[in-house]
Amino acid sequence: MSLEFQTAQTALVDYLLSKKVLVWGLGREGTSSAELLRQVKHPQWHSTQDNTEVLKIWSDYDLILKSPGISIHNIKTALPAAQRPNVTKLSRRLTSQSDLVLQFFHPFTIGVTGTKGKSTTVSLIHHVFNYCHTPNYLLGNIGVSPFSFLNNIKGLSSYSPVISGNDIVSSSPRKLSSLPRAEFIQWMNSAERSEGSRNLLDISSEAVYTEREKDLGLSRILILELSSFQLEFVHHSPHIAVQLGLESDHLDYHLNLQAYSEAKANIFRFQKSGDLAFRAKDINDALFVEREWLAESMPLLGEHNLINAAAAWLVCSELGVSQEQFAQALKSFTGLPHRLELVGIRNEVAYYNDSNATNPTATIAGIKALTETTVSHPLQTLIIGGADKHLDTQRLVEYINKLFEQQSDLRLILLPDTGWQLQDQLPAHNVYRVENLPAAVELTRKITQAGRAVLFSPASASFNQYRDYIERGEHFRKLVESIHESTDRRIPNFL
Repeated sequence: MSLEFQTAQTALVDYLLSKKVLVWGLGREGTSSAELLRQVKHPQWHSTQDNTEVLKIWSDYDLILKSPGISIHNIKTALPAAQRPNVTKLSRRLTSQSDLVLQFFHPFTIGVTGTKGKSTTVSLIHHVFNYCHTPNYLLGNIGVSPFSFLNNIKGLSSYSPVISGNDIVSSSPRKLSSLPRAEFIQWMNSAERSEGSRNLLDISSEAVYTEREKDLGLSRILILELSSFQLEFVHHSPHIAVQLGLESDHLDYHLNLQAYSEAKANIFRFQKSGDLAFRAKDINDALFVEREWLAESMPLLGEHNLINAAAAWLVCSELGVSQEQFAQALKSFTGLPHRLELVGIRNEVAYYNDSNATNPTATIAGIKALTETTVSHPLQTLIIGGADKHLDTQRLVEYINKLFEQQSDLRLILLPDTGWQLQDQLPAHNVYRVENLPAAVELTRKITQAGRAVLFSPASASFNQYRDYIERGEHFRKLVESIHESTDRRIPNFL
């Protein structure tokens, strides 16, 4: 391990030990925070998942480690107007695992955000660095708490304070953070970017990377998938920051689309001169130039996955990965579960699990992958619907209606809640309304022809019937696996 990495670890723990810490939330990340504090024998900390308790005791603590799933906006909205200022004051003491990792391990960090494609992009970066034998940790919204890599650092269990966190934390001004919020959002989406934010990473610098025995000469890399929940209250940005496309999402958590966009913008807001910033336009430009060899190497379906690959290539190439290395790694990349995943072929019908498509844009991308590219089993039956996140579905409705005009044998199965809400905006023929996923899969056996595909791409969240998109996707997989050969292929009337 490099000395710089050990120093960052020591500084982080010293910083926590110097504060009275309140751990707010006891999910995966909250439990991980509590475990670290126990491990380093922190003398003054408390954990709770009770929001009411937090509102009573927060002022007794210097630092509040909030779990990402807790919505400050929803808590504030539920309170009487007279109590809301207390939540605003409380917010000034909020931090998170993501923010602290970005603060203390900044030179080692790659952060990726965007409405969709984050998990695939960070997983591909992780896969490429593994192929190149470069030490790296995959962390964050992918399902791994940012602090989890600390458990793999030698000597943490016998930790004793050495230096103050303030000894190494830079307080130098951040060029991008000086921009007003509206101007920053405009910058993020514009064709131009601050000159200082695109300098190349000097991987030969001993101040950042010191180990030379690995293929790329890098000591270790922290790859973080960062959601809007994780970015909302950060005060630090990754050394290399990537933002994929931005679409309306999570309006059940954020005040509005502007608040969601501003949370995402924090991935760039606190960058320093010498950091790297890649926006959607940069990624699209890279794909335009590199499309031919990326497409030849890409084993996954869909234009959206080529965009993800281009984003990963931008990051990896800046860190010394050659085109040949990246192409070879890409060829062996299998993708992630629940993302346009072929889960089986039954009765000569291909079943695709796209449960992670929790907004309309992701569903449109999945449909395009099975209709606008050459595949062995073209799309015939689409299953949509789930929990309502108050997203704009107009574009999805228009796309499906246009698809019905082009493809007369298209079948559409609607699940509650959002699927049912769309019924009046869709054709009256070949559209079926069912109560749940088992009924939908059973129906596909009747209405889908051999040689065609069924796509389960909900365009909605899962929490009306499932814990999360993973549980929903696994249920779909099991339902498909339970299908047996049948000669009964009657087409039912509209339900």
